[in-house]
Amino acid sequence: MQKKLNTLESSDTELRGIGYRLFCAISGTDPSQCQPSPPAEGSVAAVLRNVIQRTLKRRGTVALTLIFAPGCEEFVRFPWELLYNGNHFLIASGIFTLSRALLRPDAPVGSELPVHPPFRILYISASPSNFAPLETERSFEAMEEALNPLIETGQVFLDRLEPPTFSQFVRYLNSYGGAGTFDDSDTTLPCYVVHFDGHGAYGKLCPKDGCETVNNPDARKCSKCGTSLSRVQAQTYLCFCDDEGYNNFIDTQSLRGVLVSSDVHLAVFAACETATVTNDKAAGGTAPSSQHLTAVDSTLATSLVTAQVPAVVAMPFSLQDDLSPTFMYHFYEALADGRTLEEALARARQAMLPMQQKSWFIPVLYRHVAEDDEGPVALMIASDAQDEHAHPLAHLGPPASFVGRERELHDIEQLLTLAATDWSGPTARRGHASNRGIIILP
Repeated sequence: MQKKLNTLESSDTELRGIGYRLFCAISGTDPSQCQPSPPAEGSVAAVLRNVIQRTLKRRGTVALTLIFAPGCEEFVRFPWELLYNGNHFLIASGIFTLSRALLRPDAPVGSELPVHPPFRILYISASPSNFAPLETERSFEAMEEALNPLIETGQVFLDRLEPPTFSQFVRYLNSYGGAGTFDDSDTTLPCYVVHFDGHGAYGKLCPKDGCETVNNPDARKCSKCGTSLSRVQAQTYLCFCDDEGYNNFIDTQSLRGVLVSSDVHLAVFAACETATVTNDKAAGGTAPSSQHLTAVDSTLATSLVTAQVPAVVAMPFSLQDDLSPTFMYHFYEALADGRTLEEALARARQAMLPMQQKSWFIPVLYRHVAEDDEGPVALMIASDAQDEHAHPLAHLGPPASFVGRERELHDIEQLLTLAATDWSGPTARRGHASNRGIIILP
């Protein structure tokens, strides 16, 4: 399934089939039944059906967050953005928005979003001369146009990394994005957003000097030079440029090491396979256990989220280059309008629907969240709401419960409880948060 999705050749019929099987997995129904019987009252399928029907009737949207507890990482790799209930792609149609989260018991509580302007956004366009050229200029222009209202009012400063080398990236973060160097009393504006526009790959990088071949995650020897890959683990690589403009692969752990101590709150990777997750057996070599990377740690998007980067948007499959400007314009325009990250990604998906290559489902959103704090969140607080219109009790935060939606809340609570039986897996034996496998927030 994943190989087919990565070829950009899947038809609508195939996507519906995949999405329907995923929907059946959540709802506990049999996908082989041509005409499924009406779901039993109180079942997960019945609750989902009722929520979807009421959402369509009210022309609203439900925020869906999939939370993967420890031991359930094998489910991360599936394309949940394709959820199809037999009538609608639930995410593409806007019935649901979708974000993903990895629940960690030792993670600190609290969210670092939204941020207060003004702040910097760093755009990195890396197109190595020995790789296929990319239309990064169009992408940058689309991003600049989308953010123009914030740029003109001094709320956002859009920077471009020149030259697009990893060394320059480290230098930039030390100047504007380092948590250890930024002082609130300093006049330097922090960098809260990093956008990488370029090539990416997931697999095993050949260790032989000069080979620079990224092989399939399950490869045993290099497809180009035949070097053994038995001690090489698959992970994500971004293609920065070196000082001569040629490709320079930067691995996940190096990127995580730089970003974990930075002030970056949102990282966007418009690069192929930056959210690709495989099972541990396929990804692992024979490295010592102390050096072994889990599938979550070896994938750039999930590795950064577990390192407490608040939000990451990335691509689990290959993304056609000419789709990047469309995605970037609508995503950043929505953020500039004050929309949540989930809403912004939903808008970008719908803008990609008419494209000949079916890629609307490819961008995924990962959030670093704490239990009971999984709701949608905006990137930034509107400047006109910071001081003049701030409520004197705003520091107390939003209420912990909703008022006037008893029926929806009752159905949601039922769904949360029932979903635990389908998603607990090995975590049930460990006694930790297995009932948080899937969460729907009204």
